[in-house]
Amino acid sequence: DEALKLVLPKLQKKALRKATRASAKVVLDAAKQIVPESDYAVEGHSPGTLKRSLKIRALRRSRTRQGHGVTSGDGKSRIFGGKASYGAFVELGTKKQAAQPFLRVSLWGNESKIKAIFFSELKKGIVELAVT
Repeated sequence: DEALKLVLPKLQKKALRKATRASAKVVLDAAKQIVPESDYAVEGHSPGTLKRSLKIRALRRSRTRQGHGVTSGDGKSRIFGGKASYGAFVELGTKKQAAQPFLRVSLWGNESKIKAIFFSELKKGIVELAVT
């Protein structure tokens, strides 16, 4: 924490971006392994549409917040959007369909790994920035 304060703010953000992206990659890989897939086309969506649409995207930045998240679809303003907007129904369920969570499970099941990767990448970023 103290070492991060000594690095210039712009370089801090660069190190944080790398660390959050590496952490989000863990969630993405886990989610792609467990996301439910249909064996046939449903309502114009080919099998695997939701899986293929999962991507890491940068979150909207503000003065106090930055990071990356796993989203589906266009990623403009929603977690689920575009062709795979039905992913929210899969993740959270509906009145007629039970939830089949894949993002939350991917996050919760890998918390310690995500934290370890985040801090490892952050330390690596700080060292790189200190050397330059």
